[in-house]
This record gives sequence, C-alpha cells and structure tokens, in this order.
Amino acid sequence: MMTERDYQRLSKLVAMLASDNDGEVLNAVDAISNILNEYGLVWTDLLLPRKFLKVRNAQVDDLKAEPAESGPLDPTQATPKQMYDALMQSPRVSIETKRDIRDYTKEISENRVSPKTRADLQAMYRYAIMQGRHI
Repeated sequence: MMTERDYQRLSKLVAMLASDNDGEVLNAVDAISNILNEYGLVWTDLLLPRKFLKVRNAQVDDLKAEPAESGPLDPTQATPKQMYDALMQSPRVSIETKRDIRDYTKEISENRVSPKTRADLQAMYRYAIMQGRHI
C-alpha cells in the first residue's frame, strides 16, 4: 500500500502536469513514474483506475507483520521486484531464461521499469508461477 507521504507527493506532482513550464512537466512525469514503479503501478492505473490506491496512515504500517499468503500474487498486483524474485527462485524457469531475466536487474533496482519489461515479467510470471509451466 502507498504511504500517506507518497500519496500526497503524487497528488502534488499530478497537479504540476498542468504547468506552462515544459521542464516542470517533464520532471513531474519522471517523478510520478518513479512513484508508480515503486508500488508496482503503471500510468493506466493512475489514469484509468480499476481500483482505488490503498493509502496507509504512516510508514510504521510497513513494520506490522501481515499474514503470509497461501499462493502467489496476481501479476497485476505483484511488483516487478516480487515477480523477478519469484522467477529467479522457481525451479520451473530454465537457466537460460534466468540469465535473460537478470538483464532486468538494473531497471528494477533503479525503479525505472519500462512497460515492455513489466509485460515480459508479467508474462513469464503468469506462465511459470501462476500456471506452473516450464519456461
């Protein structure tokens, strides 16, 4: 869930998109993309929401233990990091495929996951983790 601080920042950045200053708009787009990537969201989640953004009262909520889920997360709910970790740990993913997946490490660590990378991760995650197929 998104922290209150990040939600407030996201709200301010969205308002900056109406600026007459092109540089300010571009900086706002970049900052919004970083926030969205951090929470495993994409622009369509913001512009055409299928669900409301969940907001926590404080970051202290991160420390509260949540019960472990019985199954894997839905690919639309899992962050790129969660999908990456699950794929790298899965015995259903070949060594060659894991080598290709490692190419995404830099994008994921910098929270700059492209739509193509997200789609690739989601497809592999769906096949190997959700459906139990060997890839």
